[in-house]
Amino acid sequence: MRPIPGFDLGNSPLEFTRESIEGKTVLLSTTNGTGAITALQGARDVVIGSYVNFSAVLAMLRTAMRGRTDIAILCAGREKQFSLEDAACAGRFVHHAIRRRADVALNDAAFAGMLQDRRYSDNLMRLFSASAHGRALRAAGYGDDLAVCAAVDSYPVIPLYQDRQITKLGPNRER
Repeated sequence: MRPIPGFDLGNSPLEFTRESIEGKTVLLSTTNGTGAITALQGARDVVIGSYVNFSAVLAMLRTAMRGRTDIAILCAGREKQFSLEDAACAGRFVHHAIRRRADVALNDAAFAGMLQDRRYSDNLMRLFSASAHGRALRAAGYGDDLAVCAAVDSYPVIPLYQDRQITKLGPNRER
């Protein structure tokens, strides 16, 4: 969470204010997300989704599904291990994306993620309190980050990874 020597910011979402990043190129490396994203190098579209941009990413998933595009949801995990909050978030995407669709085949991981989402539902702070990573963040003094991460739809953007960079999908971005 703390800045790497030579970097201006850590990876706490509270550090990434408009004032600190607007108009700048941001170089970001995370323990888990960076590896997950780069493992998908070469995929047609790599969308970065979470609770904070849930509805925007869900709309894109539904559009892809209407076009009969295969979709894979990859959880970054924590230290190359299962992460409860990642699985529950993925389960929420799956649950809402397949609503009213009979033509979708799910694997066990998708089904398990939906079960976790159902268990915690909209009580994301309870989810984060139950997860090992949430407890570790709180113990390290980053408990305020959890509330930011639990703010569903607080950032209605669709970040896409392509050509070794993440940019926001919008009218000025080509796919």
